[in-house]
Amino acid sequence: AFSLSEKRFPYGFALSPDAALVAAFGGPDEDRFAVFDAAKGEMLSQRQEDGLRRLLQPGAFLDGKTLAVFRHPDGLTSKTGSLLLWDAAAGAGDVRELKTDLWSVFWAVAAPDGKVVAAAGPGGSVRLWNVATGEVIRTFDAGPDFVLAAAISADGRTFATSALDGSVSLWETASGQRRGLLKGEQGFIDALAFSPDGRRLYTGGHARTVPS
Repeated sequence: AFSLSEKRFPYGFALSPDAALVAAFGGPDEDRFAVFDAAKGEMLSQRQEDGLRRLLQPGAFLDGKTLAVFRHPDGLTSKTGSLLLWDAAAGAGDVRELKTDLWSVFWAVAAPDGKVVAAAGPGGSVRLWNVATGEVIRTFDAGPDFVLAAAISADGRTFATSALDGSVSLWETASGQRRGLLKGEQGFIDALAFSPDGRRLYTGGHARTVPS
């Protein structure tokens, strides 16, 4: 159990690769996040900013201690942002500039080696950034609507996204080409996860089942 000061706080979550840490993100009106010890439920660090000028949105763990968080300096009016690399235990972070036109970030995932972060916002476009340089590596045009969820395979070669129509697309990370389109009867799919060997993709949706 995690002790959160306000019920609205959990806008999104991120789990570290070693499952030792959990990050909880606030929504657009809260502009904050916190990192917890997953086993003990104790808060290790947190950050909150002035919501009138800055916006903190969902991020992803790059490794067992570093959390990448998207930061918009001018709130929802900003079309440019930064990548805040947060030391979860020490409670300190550096900011690296990103070239992006995503004024809002719905989710973020990191490649297994922690060198690439992917995120999406409104409009169906998915961006992949080089964490070290802050440059956009590739853009996926995943559809005209929202991209509900994403996952990267353990070898980093395959990228999966889910769309509002319940379909799942499989992309080749290196080229940005769609390699497969999966359709089922699960409704909205808002959770995706690859098996460790990359041979199966697990999906979670409004049908309350987890097919693979």
